[in-house]
Amino acid sequence: MDTKYDEIITRTSNPAEMQGKYLKENLLHKWVEEFIHEDTGEKVSVERTEILMERGTFVDGDVFAKILFYLDSGDIEEVVLTNQYRTAVFEGFSGNYNAWIAVIELAAKKKIFYLYATNILTATNIVQDYVEQKFSGIYRIISLKQSNSTQLVKNLRREYETDAPENEIDKQFYKITLNIINSVGVMYESEFIVKSKDAESGKVAIEDFLKDNKEELVQTSIKTAKTVPCNNIIDIDFCKRHELKYREINAE
Repeated sequence: MDTKYDEIITRTSNPAEMQGKYLKENLLHKWVEEFIHEDTGEKVSVERTEILMERGTFVDGDVFAKILFYLDSGDIEEVVLTNQYRTAVFEGFSGNYNAWIAVIELAAKKKIFYLYATNILTATNIVQDYVEQKFSGIYRIISLKQSNSTQLVKNLRREYETDAPENEIDKQFYKITLNIINSVGVMYESEFIVKSKDAESGKVAIEDFLKDNKEELVQTSIKTAKTVPCNNIIDIDFCKRHELKYREINAE
């Protein structure tokens, strides 16, 4: 199987260059229809499009003859061809924020970070930007894994969670699954990553986090809790600024 780097794309109206290749794009017949608007009496122009052949169609004898007919009739001016059979069309990435787990290797040691991103490209950029500002030396990204069901709890408000920096070593990162009953009586489970001195303190921090996000809680209980390897949760505002820039660039 060839890669996209082996693909040869040809835009042509020369019949000698067509046979034995595939259509790179849908073959379209475009024209403009004009009519008089019934209410205003003004002339209105509407562009019409008809798909004559679909992307990935192999140009054999019959297809070749049809393309020549479309060229001679003026329905098309040229075709875009490729030496590779490709029919899937990349529409873009999911627009949903999800938690990601990044593992990097720096100075022969692994470091693990949690972050929010909508796609793997943005996740990669966030990790690179963060690591290059926070660390020194040569590093590489070993893995990036999406964790759809996980919520990241950052910037804790509780007094016992705002110790002096020298006491940070007493805290660990916990993965806590809570059983939650909200104000309308709905019971559900949700998973969180939180930095805390113990699971119970982490539970209270999660409750604060949910209340900050306008979740009205009636009851919560810990279903599971365990420590997980993590060096830090990358600042959520930092992640959001990356996302906004990505969307801005791709909207141009």
